[in-house]
Amino acid sequence: MFGGIYAPHLRTELWSELIRAETLLDEIGRSRSDGVHIEQTDFDADGREELYMTSKSLAALLKPADGGTLMALDFRPAGVALVNSMQRRPEAYHRRLRDASSGANSQVASIHNQVRCKEIGLERFLRYDRWPRSAFRLLLFPAAKTFKDYEELKLEENAALASGAYRLLENGPTSISLECEVPCPDCADAGGRLELMRCSKRFSFAAGNRGYHIHCASRLSCANAQARPALVGVEMILNFLAPREQDRYFETPAGRHPLAWSAAVSGGETGSRLRIVDEWQNVAVTLEAPFAKEFWITPIETISESEEGFERVYQGSQILAVWPLELTGSKPWTAEVSMRVEAARPPGPHSHRG
Repeated sequence: MFGGIYAPHLRTELWSELIRAETLLDEIGRSRSDGVHIEQTDFDADGREELYMTSKSLAALLKPADGGTLMALDFRPAGVALVNSMQRRPEAYHRRLRDASSGANSQVASIHNQVRCKEIGLERFLRYDRWPRSAFRLLLFPAAKTFKDYEELKLEENAALASGAYRLLENGPTSISLECEVPCPDCADAGGRLELMRCSKRFSFAAGNRGYHIHCASRLSCANAQARPALVGVEMILNFLAPREQDRYFETPAGRHPLAWSAAVSGGETGSRLRIVDEWQNVAVTLEAPFAKEFWITPIETISESEEGFERVYQGSQILAVWPLELTGSKPWTAEVSMRVEAARPPGPHSHRG
């Protein structure tokens, strides 16, 4: 009656076993042991091809049809699925929570229909995502938007750019280039001709036995764009399960913060660099976004039912590196984001999870 796909610890244990099994199969079946292998295939059977990158330490699934994003990312040495979140969708039981909070249900409820909550005001957190929770999604949104809008899913980002279909320009051996064209926002000549904005992404992969590095360079251009302020961000998604445990945290020059941390942090304060650590699963991720104005960080929480009633469940953190944008015909926008993944603890006799 309760649990299931919204329970991160259940998903995590299944992913871990699958990752370890796939890693073993690759070790048996692959003739060469080093480097990155890229396979182009319809991995999820949706009729559109994805790109699957694997090595001794890396498994990454790139989906060109969904904004050129990484929909899965694994750290094989520890058997950890890093992008292990949920797209928040309306559920039938959410209506009962809303009705109860507004006093709409005045009838006496049976024991099966009673609405119990583990905290007051949970209905405020009923938020629904526009896109699957994937990494390296590009968001273009109005300059007036703030961190609060991001927290409440009110950025009103450009949908065609965020989730558009990218075409493959380059594939391998260690890099992938993608490109898409979308209508340029508010950009048309006197005759009403639609101008197109071109977006390109170039992913580079470097992997060793104990860790890997992913670099993504993004570029936006529009031939006849007029200078118009906006904001643009590259979003990362990570789930290290326990938002308030001391052995899982964000690390900045100013100190450590629990995974439940929600904040807008200036690039100057972090040096455009964030480290996210999970000592229990033995994995650490370092994000770098040179010249980013801010990092916007907020937890992804679903409202689910348990035996004890409605509760918030941490499904990971969304991290947006934000840059100001003034797109003109003569000056494209470019930015870089890199991710380094490695063990949180040095190798030794106690380096594996017990």
